[in-house]
Order: sequence, then structure tokens, then C-alpha cells
Amino acid sequence: MKVCDKISLSILLIIIPFVLIYPQKQQFQFEHITKTNGLSGNSINSIIQDSRDFVWIGTDGGLNCYNGYEVIRFDRPKDPIQLSKRWITCLFEDINGIIWIGTVSKGLYAYDPVLDVFDHFKSEPEDSLNLSSDYILSIYQDKDGIIWIGTDGGGLNRFNVETETFTAFRPVTEQADNKKNIISSMIEDNDGTFWIGTQEGIFHFDRINEKFIPFKKKLDIPEIFQQILCFHQDTDGNIWFGTLKGLFKYIIEERELIHVISGNDKNNDHLRDDVIVSIQGSKISGKKALWIATKNGLINYDLRNDRFSRIVIDPTNPISLSNNFINDLFLNDNGILWIGTAWSGVNKLDTRGNPFNHIQLKSEDNNLFYTAGGFFMDRQGYLWVSACTEGLFKFDQQFNKIAQYNFEKGFTIDADSPITNHVDYIYEDSDSVLWIGLCGWGPVIFDRDKESIIYLDSDLPQEENIRQERINSILEDARGSIWYGADGGIFIKEKDESKHDPIRFIDKALVRQSCFYDIFEDGEGNLYFGIQGQGALCLKPENHKSMEFIHHGKDESEPGIFKTSVWDFYEDIQGNLWAGSSRGLNKYNPDIQKFELIVDTTDLFSRGIIQIMGDQKGNLWLSHMTNGLIRYQPETKKIKIFDISDGLPFDNIITRYWYQSEDGMIFIPGYLGDGNGFFYFHPDSITDNKKIPQIVLTDFKVENKPFPIDSSISAIKNIRLKYNQNFFSFQFAALEYTNPEKNQYAYFLEGLDEEWIYSGNRRFANYTNAPPGKYVFHVKGSNNDGYWNEEGTSTAIIILPPPWKTWWAYTIYGILLFGLIYAWRRYDLKRQRLKQDLEIEHVEAEKLKELDTMKSRFFANISH
Repeated sequence: MKVCDKISLSILLIIIPFVLIYPQKQQFQFEHITKTNGLSGNSINSIIQDSRDFVWIGTDGGLNCYNGYEVIRFDRPKDPIQLSKRWITCLFEDINGIIWIGTVSKGLYAYDPVLDVFDHFKSEPEDSLNLSSDYILSIYQDKDGIIWIGTDGGGLNRFNVETETFTAFRPVTEQADNKKNIISSMIEDNDGTFWIGTQEGIFHFDRINEKFIPFKKKLDIPEIFQQILCFHQDTDGNIWFGTLKGLFKYIIEERELIHVISGNDKNNDHLRDDVIVSIQGSKISGKKALWIATKNGLINYDLRNDRFSRIVIDPTNPISLSNNFINDLFLNDNGILWIGTAWSGVNKLDTRGNPFNHIQLKSEDNNLFYTAGGFFMDRQGYLWVSACTEGLFKFDQQFNKIAQYNFEKGFTIDADSPITNHVDYIYEDSDSVLWIGLCGWGPVIFDRDKESIIYLDSDLPQEENIRQERINSILEDARGSIWYGADGGIFIKEKDESKHDPIRFIDKALVRQSCFYDIFEDGEGNLYFGIQGQGALCLKPENHKSMEFIHHGKDESEPGIFKTSVWDFYEDIQGNLWAGSSRGLNKYNPDIQKFELIVDTTDLFSRGIIQIMGDQKGNLWLSHMTNGLIRYQPETKKIKIFDISDGLPFDNIITRYWYQSEDGMIFIPGYLGDGNGFFYFHPDSITDNKKIPQIVLTDFKVENKPFPIDSSISAIKNIRLKYNQNFFSFQFAALEYTNPEKNQYAYFLEGLDEEWIYSGNRRFANYTNAPPGKYVFHVKGSNNDGYWNEEGTSTAIIILPPPWKTWWAYTIYGILLFGLIYAWRRYDLKRQRLKQDLEIEHVEAEKLKELDTMKSRFFANISH
């Protein structure tokens, strides 16, 4: 929204009584960024995502920055340029990465995210080179790089970057309070025409001659087409105008202005009286659509089909729009729509849509919701769904419910038998006979024409009749025989047998009293049977008469199915046979004729794989015994887990009885007893998010306390620490907002760590007692689908040595040592000289003594 909040406030009292008048089934999942620092209780007036992928949020309480995890509020009481608690009206990033901030009455701010400094520009009545008004409504940069500022009453301002001065231009100069001087929006179209939206019509601004030219068209401008709040140019070159009285479209080639009201739905005036504050065009390839912010919800306009869809708050749905009063929209290149609401925070919407479609099963009899138990799409295109304890539902191809069958409504019986509505399994054979597994009463046939149930007997004794069995699987093999896997064994009904003939029990030692889950026939006609706690059986085509089975998993040579349950089999497009067991995912190796454990889920998910489906790309879709949906890519061995954050209506899908239609659609029931129906999706509709995220540092602490840095932490390249500041931590973020909770990280402190440390979705790194030295901290990250920014970001860290270990300390040590050596040497030389002098004196004394002796002897001799 590049429009002042004075306009928003002036219409607030008009709009509020009409909120919630357009109830609609929620089709989109909104993430709410509401109760966070800086957003709670404030009106969100403007949102942008900058070139570094930070999200900037302007509110009536100040400026905030969002990195996917937390909102950082620019509340700096000691900053000489005070921005905290300013009523922000508009935000804009220029080509140099400077964030321009317009306020209600405090002028214009420019923020440099790298240096983390603000500049402030205000109006001065005595100085014509300053802003013409402190009330900023819109900011725009044209193709020549010139910054333009639209004000409330001060007209249009052009900013000179070199001199940091402004030049004001007004459509009307003789009336200072004329509404034409209220510049609420601007846009430069593909032809270079500069459009100016005011509170009293549209102008073209001739930047060469510096004059305003009134907008002209073929027809007279309607009176309601006056107060222009926003512009948008679509991919066809048409200009869209948002006004206080609806949406207008201008076809440039035909110079025709159209008041867009209802699209193809002529019975509904969707936009006649709407206040249109922001328009964004779809960034999804192949889609032509507009996202339109109004004061009565969010509008999705399908341009190809000329259809509107209004999205409003649903108080019963926690993932619906949080507020119908919308102030601004921003749509990034990855299809994430940021929605600024009045007093309900920011909403985030992935406009690529949710590939998982949820269908509720609601009984008309008791108005209760049920969980699906099994599926089958018959040859006429009808989808049959068992509702566990409520019989069968029948849907057409548009998932409209056609009928519901149970013993209170529709079902009749051909025998005097107990009644149950609990349907476990559904299957249609090649003769279009619909078989269902009726809980506690075995397989039965549902005659769709007569809407009656035909019970089947078995050749078991009466006390062991199949009617007492729960049917877990039904399969028609290549020969036309119908196989049943039950809690108490395997049963077969040959193709040529009558519907009323008994079902034959396979009376083999391993079969009797065993619980069988899945029956599967591979491309070579081999039948595989999954057993509870005993592995699997294989029946080759040549052994149909003898019923001699091959037992897989009877010893430890097949560890993935040894003494464990095999739940499901699947053969992929390359002919590989897969088996899901309580241990994990297994693959059959025909060379050694054994199943090999490929994915040990006891290490990943703590429990096993109970369902396997595939797609045309070779992916396997798995259900495990915890929560969520798994996609496994055999070639890359890459695993992705889908949960509610990825769009699943529920992740409690600990259930079998998935179903895949011939066109590849996968149907998945909810957990029994939850009453959440089922969902379906086509694997081709799920595409990986391949956007490589920007990796930034978001915080740096020493001893768990904020560390003062001269510039923004995301731009810092060098950090110097004292010797006693060697307990420090980094926090980082991958700026990709599709599902940030699933972004992955790895870090490496060069000079200390020996290899990369992969931390999953944990986005901080702690280091303790790091010795003095030079280090480089590297961090890299991925988006939610595992696409990594291998380059990441890095910053150098220098931990200074203690004072007694610095170069100058060692210099002093050297000088002192040299002085000591010198002094000792001088002392030693002096001592040596003294010693020599003493020795000389001693020698001389000895000589004198000897001379005296000689003299004495001489005189003695003479006297004798």
C-alpha cells in the first residue's frame, strides 16, 4: 500500500459494518505472524521484501524486520535519529539496497542495512530544497534511478542523490489544499509513461518538461474514478487502478477504461463498492491472476476465466485470513504473498496453492463427520468411499456426494444376518462386481442395482466361518480368481464359481491362524502375501494347484522382514518390487531371491512402513507408523516428510487402505475415529521449491550477551574479540519463507572444527573456550526441500591474545631479557677483571714475598 493511513482511517467506519458478509469455504492456508514484538496491536501499513530477502514491515508503531523466525523491532532509544514508534505509511527499496521509509508527520527516512544507519529528511517552510510535506504517502524509483516521493498536500517531490535536496512539483499550485496535490500512488509503465494517482484523478507527469498532464481516454471518467489508491500493470500491458470505489482496468492500445465489477458472475457485484488498496500480479508460471487487497477481504481474480474469489476470515478455521481489513500486499518471486492487516498482524500465503485436497465425510442422518476407511474408483468414474462405521459414500468425479449407503439407508440383506455398517475394504473385479469387506462378517458383494448385500459362506466349520473375519485385502489375479486376506488366513474364490458358492480356505500350516495384510500380484504373476509378525509368502503361478508357498523372512538373511509384519507391496514403473514392513522399506533382489532392507525406519521414524504408492517419476510415497507422508526417491535416496506445515489437512494418517486411481491420483484416509474424512493429491502437482535461499547471520553474542557491532550483523565480515571473550555464539537464518521451519543448516569454524557440523533446523552455533587465534566462521543452509546454498556466508573472527601474550609484551620481554643478559655480562666481565686483578695482586704478593725471601737469604749468606 503506497497510500496514507489517513485515507484508511477515514473509510474505516464505513467498512466495518460490512465485514464478514461474504462467507466462503476456505481454500487457502494462511500463516499468521501476529503476536510478535513490534506487530502485536499495531496496524500493518506497508510490507516489502528487499533484495537480500529480508521482509520489512511498517506499522503505526514503527519499523520491523522479519527473517522467517522472529520480528526485529527497530526500537533504539539512544539512536540520534529516532524512528521508534513512528507511524509508517510506506516502504520502498531502491536499486542500491537503501530502504526508504515514509511516515505520517515525521518526514522521510533512508536506512542503509549494511552500515545500519538512518538518514532523516524533513520539510522546512523556509527552504524550498527540502521536502514539501512531512506526510509521505508513496515512494517510487523510475527506470533512470530517480527517487520520487508522493506527499499529502505537498505534491510530488524529486530527490537529488548527490546534493540530497528535493524539488517539488504540484498539479495545482494556486490551491495548497487541493486534493490533486495528494499523491497516493505512482507507476512507470512499459513505455516509460509516468502515472500519478491523486485523490482527485490521474495525471501523466512529463519528466522532461516537468509538468502534469491530465489523463485522457475515449469516454468521460466516471465520478467514482477519482480517488486513486494503487496502480498495477499486468503482463499484457494493461493498467489496473484501485480506487475508493472499486477496480478499474485501462486497455492502453484501445484507450478504453473499464469498471471491473463482477467478472463472469453477473449476479454478484463483487467489487462495486470495494476499497482497493493494493494489487499484485501472480508470479506463478502459466497463471494469469491478480491478488487484490480490499477493506473487506482478499480477492483472487482469475484473468483467464474472468472469475473472482473472495477470501475472508473464518472464525472456526485457525488457518484462515486473520482479518478482512487489509492495508497492503507484497508478492515475492517465489509466490509467497505477504498480507498486512489492520491490528491482526501479517498473514503469509503460498499462492502456488495447496496440492492436498481435503474432503469431509458427513452423514446426513446424524450430522456427524467420519473418517474414510477405503476407496475404489469404479469403471464408470464413481469414487466409492467407506466411512468405517457409517457404510459407503458414493462421489462423482467432481467429488460431489451422490449417495450414502448403510443398513439404515439403502442397504438390504439377503439373509437373516447381524447388521454392521463398518466397511473395511472396497474392490471392483473385472466383471464390475463390487466387493466390500464388512467388519466381522468377511467379504460381501454389494449389488448396486438392488442396493443389497450378498453374504458369502466359506468351507470352514461353522465355528470358524469367514463371517467372523476382518478382511484386510481383496485382489483379483490374472486368472480371474478372487483372493481375500483376513485376520485368520487366506481365502480364495475361483472365477467360475457362483456368487453363492462357499469361499475356499487355504488350509496350510503357516496360513492357518495367521493374520494377512496385503495381497499383491507382480508383473510375472507371482502372488505375495504380507503376514503379521512372520514376513511374507510368495505363490508362483505353477504352484496354484498345490498351494506351495515360498516363505520370505523366515531367517535373518532377510533382516527387513525377519520376524516382523509385512504390510504392503508395490511394483514400480521399472519392475522393482517393494515391501513395507515394521522394520522399514525393503526391495526384492531377483538375483538372490530375497528382500533387502533399503531404508531402516527404526532409525528415522521409530516405526515401520505400512503403505507404498508410486508415481511416474519413480518416487515412492510412503505411510509410516508415526505422523506425516513420506516421499522417497530411490535414485538419490532422498527422503522428504510432508506434514501440516506443507499443506496436509491432517498428519495423523497412521492407516492403510490408500488408493491410487488409474490417472495417478492418490487417496489417503485419516486416522480411525478422528472424523477427518480423507484427502487426495496427484504426485505431479507437488513440485520442489528450487529457490536457493540467502544465508545471513542474524545475531552474535558473547557469554550469552549481545555484542556491540558497528554495522549490521548480516553484513559484518570481521569480528575482534578479547582473550577473555572466547565464549561466543552465532545465530543465522536462511531467508526462504515457504516453510522456514524445515530449512536446514550446517556450520564450520575454520581453524577449530575439523568438518562441517550439520545441525538440522537448529540455527545457532555455540563455541566455548576457543583459544586465541584467527578463525573464519562459515554457515550454509537449504530451503524446505533441501536445495542448499553451498556458498553460504562467512565472517572472520580474531580472538586477541591476553596482554601478556601480545607482540609488544614479547618485545618488552625481549628487551628485559637482553637487559638482564647485558647486565649479567657486564657484571661477569667486571667480576672476571676483579678476579684477574686479585690473582695479579696475589702473584705480585707472592713474587714480593719470594723476593724478600731471596733478599733475606742473600744477606744471610753475605753475613756468614
